[in-house]
Amino acid sequence: MGRVEVTGPLDAKAAQAERNRLWREENRAALEAHAEEVAREGLPLAAFRTF
Repeated sequence: MGRVEVTGPLDAKAAQAERNRLWREENRAALEAHAEEVAREGLPLAAFRTF
């Protein structure tokens, strides 16, 4: 039985993880501003929630 090549999927996962990390870093200010607004004013349309 031959060996299974797993570097392709691992490389793809590593690349996706790095893209995610970079996106979070680039958008950190917007994410923090949104979180602060929700903490201060509550969720948008919360009055219409049925649960």
